[in-house]
Amino acid sequence: MNFISRLFKKASHVESKWLPGPVGDMLRSAGIATTTTVPLSTKLVTTTTHVGLDLTTGELVTSSLEDEFTAILVCLDAALQNAGVKGGLGDAHKITAYLLDPADEPTLQKIFRERYPGNSPAWGTVIVPAIVVPNMRAEVQAEAMILRSFVTEPYPGTMAYEAKPSADGYTYTKKTGLVGGLHTYGVIQPEYRVRKTDNDIPWEAIVIGAGYAGLTAARDLVKAGKKTLLLEARDRVGGRTWSAEVDGTTFEMGGTWVSHVHGRLFAEMERYGLKDEISMTRTENGGCDYFTLDTGSGSRKFTHKEAGEMTARAWRIFINIDGNNGRDICPLPYSTLGNSRVSADKVKAVDQLSCRDRIEQIKDQLTADELALLESLVPHCGGGSVEDIGFLEMLRAQALGSYDISTFEEIWTLYKIREGQSTLARCIFDDAVRLGLQYSFKSPIKSISEREGIVSVISTSNKTYSAQRVVNTIPIAVLPDIHFDPPLSPLRQEAIKINQVDYLTKIHAEVEGDLRGLRGCTWPGDFLYIYGDGFCAGGKSTRITSFAGDNRGKLDPLKEPERLETALRRFHPMEIKKVVFHDWVSDPYAKAGAAWYRAGFLTKYLAELQKRHGNVLMANADWAHGWKGFIEGAVEQGALAADTVLNELGVLGANAALGEYQSESGL
Repeated sequence: MNFISRLFKKASHVESKWLPGPVGDMLRSAGIATTTTVPLSTKLVTTTTHVGLDLTTGELVTSSLEDEFTAILVCLDAALQNAGVKGGLGDAHKITAYLLDPADEPTLQKIFRERYPGNSPAWGTVIVPAIVVPNMRAEVQAEAMILRSFVTEPYPGTMAYEAKPSADGYTYTKKTGLVGGLHTYGVIQPEYRVRKTDNDIPWEAIVIGAGYAGLTAARDLVKAGKKTLLLEARDRVGGRTWSAEVDGTTFEMGGTWVSHVHGRLFAEMERYGLKDEISMTRTENGGCDYFTLDTGSGSRKFTHKEAGEMTARAWRIFINIDGNNGRDICPLPYSTLGNSRVSADKVKAVDQLSCRDRIEQIKDQLTADELALLESLVPHCGGGSVEDIGFLEMLRAQALGSYDISTFEEIWTLYKIREGQSTLARCIFDDAVRLGLQYSFKSPIKSISEREGIVSVISTSNKTYSAQRVVNTIPIAVLPDIHFDPPLSPLRQEAIKINQVDYLTKIHAEVEGDLRGLRGCTWPGDFLYIYGDGFCAGGKSTRITSFAGDNRGKLDPLKEPERLETALRRFHPMEIKKVVFHDWVSDPYAKAGAAWYRAGFLTKYLAELQKRHGNVLMANADWAHGWKGFIEGAVEQGALAADTVLNELGVLGANAALGEYQSESGL
């Protein structure tokens, strides 16, 4: 049973670990490790062979064959995660089962497939005459690798990743009430790293904000050799995109999903070894595998296929304003506001419509359920009401998604970075630091001024920084808090005053049991949509993700957190262990979600928001050319701003200067 543990214990470089609690204590007393980790180019993690033990009590689980096998897998999953394998058994590459009865193998494999869909490890079964522990019918061992060793030590000389406490985020339970602050890989310590010799000399570039736009710009600038300072108001990287680590489970607090159509984002994931490190929100054949719809007369159940077909039909009617699913109005979505294929006047005419206006035009073609799904889907996407969101916003989203609602899930709500968005954000940040980036966190900005070509940035603590160029990534909702001298253009000021409309609420919960297959919609309701989002650590509870539109004046999660549980239970009965969230509306450095705009806004103001302000480059997903409001849009903006700075300040290339080449005859 403990052969592997005994073998590797002889080597001092092999790390042994024990699960916390009675199961680990029992193994430790017997001289058996729960897992051993072998440092290779990756790290190989091997578990001991496990019988069916209850992780909480340490008691043998003998109530049924299924319960015993489930307990074995839960122990193995927890053991691997405890050793640093983030996906637990979902990342195991080898399973070895020791069974008394060969007829039990299909049951064990069925339970494994249901709990860890998509993982197909090498599987070996050994039929044995007896199990060491009496009354047990199986022992199982697992192997997995901790890939990409840079996740724990990304680059030489950088500190290991560790989830550290941030001031951001909240948890709520009935027992503890509302508690502020969550752990995340995104926290940066030390929070200040500026060389004394550089402190009072104008920088070549200052980047304001360490979200994806700022991180991309800063990394690209230092990679080209530009002396760059990064200023960030928070204690962490990521901006409106970050992941919290709560009791071994990752919760995405802001921007979450990635897609094959997000080319710039996937290039970053590939650069840092994360291209294939993805997980799915939806679990095939997970518990509660249906869609609930409550339009005010009680909850009804549909299959996911039925709900998808109703939603798709409503959306196609809604979006088909030109008879060609948006292709005639928005043939080139990165150049929506006028291009060689459609006139600006034609686009402006469509931009005058709100989503409510468009729904009024087509509502007679929809059933009551289709109308409810459409009226809830629009604010689910845009974070505001159908009255506030411009129809052209939805048309652009349709065009960027290949003009087909059938791609909605895989683009908007399916694939995630397995270890959380903060992992990618840290990779970019640590790469930039390795290349020479200097930085100051907890440094909110209050003013930006320019005199004789030099831009001065003043923090709220009255520290002044100067640079030849500044890349400003502050969101539109926060720009009114910044004093600009010279003032912003009247048109930009007008746009900022109108502001955006995305005041979303995003709530996570950990709930007892298996609700991984659950999807649902309530309309009207405090929350609009709900998603079962995989098991939490330990495999006995489910991570739930839910969204609402603009709930200002209706539901304040900081003042009435107990109402969050009531709203979640409207989708489905559930035993809630905890609620986890970030309130973006009250966040002083966001004040809203990613930007969506009113009717008439895009054609009048978007181009102005994209313009520079003297030597200040404006770069934020809120006014991206393509995937506005998405991580992809943030990366786009940061990269474009860095390119502009480099083109203006100059980059010394590797080629010889003009005139230094010899003619062929002179060789």
